[in-house]
Amino acid sequence: SQGLAGNLSQFIKAYYGISDREMHFRLKAFTKTNPQQKVAVKADYTTKSAVGPVAPLDAAGMAYLTQYRHLDSRLITFAARQGLLGSDGYHNVIFNWFDAAGTLVGQDVQGTMINRQRYPKHGSLKQIKAGSKPHYGFNVRFRGPFKHLYVFESPIDLLSYWQMYARELSGSQLLSLSGASAKMQTINDYLLTTGLFTFGTGQ
Repeated sequence: SQGLAGNLSQFIKAYYGISDREMHFRLKAFTKTNPQQKVAVKADYTTKSAVGPVAPLDAAGMAYLTQYRHLDSRLITFAARQGLLGSDGYHNVIFNWFDAAGTLVGQDVQGTMINRQRYPKHGSLKQIKAGSKPHYGFNVRFRGPFKHLYVFESPIDLLSYWQMYARELSGSQLLSLSGASAKMQTINDYLLTTGLFTFGTGQ
């Protein structure tokens, strides 16, 4: 939400407001008393990787979206075939952001492993990939002259709305703010750059 990125050491420094020396001391003390921590992190955490092509949505991603988030498998299958959804090497769901020209400009990462000790706020990993276009977000455009822009806090909220009102979205565009701190600027920038590129519903 503050537009910051970095590794674990930089996070510790920023979060606690401490010096490099104090950060190294805390990190060393933590790993010494938690010898299995490195293994656990490697198992369910993806680093801040850059925007780029990803693999098709895998079984773990489909199960998370349909069984845990209760989204319709037909909607998820369709969105995945359109290139809106994919998976990375850690079985995280990737939400691809496309601009009006159909160019990949950003990605949300949604973890499929529920770990409330590691992720007490959301229960799973959530992040935006490094290099994602500032003041933008995951979006879906429907065929027809532009009529409405619907804005959501997260990609999951967007998909839920799509599922509920799929037959009423002709000429609409859906935009996830993806936790953007400057929400009005994100909406404004999106409207300024939006075009006629659409994802058809096949209906």
